[in-house]
Amino acid sequence: MQAQIQTALQNVNARSRTLKFVFGPNYKSAGEVKKSVAQIRGDIDELTALKDELTSTADQTEIQSAIDELEAEADALEEELAGTLRGFSLFGWLNKILSGY
Repeated sequence: MQAQIQTALQNVNARSRTLKFVFGPNYKSAGEVKKSVAQIRGDIDELTALKDELTSTADQTEIQSAIDELEAEADALEEELAGTLRGFSLFGWLNKILSGY
């Protein structure tokens, strides 16, 4: 999953400045990253439910550390994606609509 996310982020960043100015960022790849972040958030919810079911504090501690790592990763991805999508483009709105972002 991380390889897919990194590839999608590279595709978002791969556009030249001219293309970004005219057409905006690569919203198709940005959508893939957004979907991956949503999947990570879903995994966090599942781990939280699992943690609540456990009685052993050692297991709860391990799961909480995994949850913390996933939350940090999801937050970092969202922040990087938001930074990549910032900026002005002439026809970015059209590209955004056509790509379904």
